[in-house]
Amino acid sequence: MSSMASYGNSTPVPPDRPRLRGEAPPGLYGFEDENGAPVVGGEGIIPILELIDDSRYRFIGTGFFITDLGVFATAKHVIAAPHQNGNQIYIWNIILPNEWMIRPVIQINCHDTADLAVGVPSLAINPETKEPLLNARVRLTLRAHTHDDRVSTFAYPNTEIQKTEEGHILDFRPGFYEGEILECFPNGRDCVLLPGPCFRTSMIIHHGASGGPVAGPSGRVFAVNSTGFDGTDDSYISQIDGILSLPITMEGDHGAEQITIGQLAEQGIVTIDP
Repeated sequence: MSSMASYGNSTPVPPDRPRLRGEAPPGLYGFEDENGAPVVGGEGIIPILELIDDSRYRFIGTGFFITDLGVFATAKHVIAAPHQNGNQIYIWNIILPNEWMIRPVIQINCHDTADLAVGVPSLAINPETKEPLLNARVRLTLRAHTHDDRVSTFAYPNTEIQKTEEGHILDFRPGFYEGEILECFPNGRDCVLLPGPCFRTSMIIHHGASGGPVAGPSGRVFAVNSTGFDGTDDSYISQIDGILSLPITMEGDHGAEQITIGQLAEQGIVTIDP
């Protein structure tokens, strides 16, 4: 199945695709990779797709790389249901300056309670260097965030997918969305929807922004978009700490072995700053 894609950055959306409510002005926010270089959307922060009936892609949310080989974090509710239904999940990955690829996700692990998950895509080869593709990974922080902290997220809610005779047109128009922390729930908001540590914010989370990274004043990612409510500025984001206990399978010195995200952080493979 062939695919075509057009890629948009955080510049203003053309008149036929108006900017969504709550979107921040271009250039106001940004994320950095482990070396302090700016992370370009699509390079480090990615759309997540579900393949339906072996013929149609459906955009289901946003994720972000936490290792340079493509391990990514997202919200559990983004990928749990498609995975349980047996549908293949993919990520769309830009390769600067103007290449892109769609990578199948081969591992998924969801947190038992918090709205957090990690995924592992298939190993990708850089089409120019023929070496394994190294992805830009965002920097995380476990620093406590409090009421009135300014927060922002980068996500892909302004997305359209069209199926054509030649394949698919995947039109991604990412943007930053901004707000403030209104309330903190260190023990979870409730025992059903958001039982894990989370925050209520004034940041608008449109459909498709779920799973996107949330940064505070430091510019480091401390949370993941969980849910918003249509017609309101209320939203909830889940604290990132819970992903540290999630294991994935990786090739080690003695073959395939399980290792947690926390152990990868101890080895410097996942970047966590103060």
